[in-house]
Amino acid sequence: METPHEVERKSGATTVSFENSLQHLLAELERIDLLIAAQVARARRLHADDEQFRGLYISEEEIDALLKQPVGRPRWARAQASLVEPGPALDKIGRWNKARKEESIRRGIELRLEALRQS
Repeated sequence: METPHEVERKSGATTVSFENSLQHLLAELERIDLLIAAQVARARRLHADDEQFRGLYISEEEIDALLKQPVGRPRWARAQASLVEPGPALDKIGRWNKARKEESIRRGIELRLEALRQS
């Protein structure tokens, strides 16, 4: 089954609304998958020379960075600038999802994820 993003990419269609709340949720999960992949790649680059202890400890630099970030801010949010590989794809999906969400709202289609975000 193709994701909404894959369908849009192939068709070159203009902005269409999500058909339902599940379609919106799946589109946002696709975006989250890219965020996760970017952070895994970033972590692997940062710790490439730590072969012996990979995954067993947190470096002093990472501890300092974690302590400096605002409370409640997710770890991946502090490194947005370093999302090199999936950056353009992530931006494109983000813009596409936003446009589709706005069109869905304009058409009166209920998006439960958006209702949850607002509450």
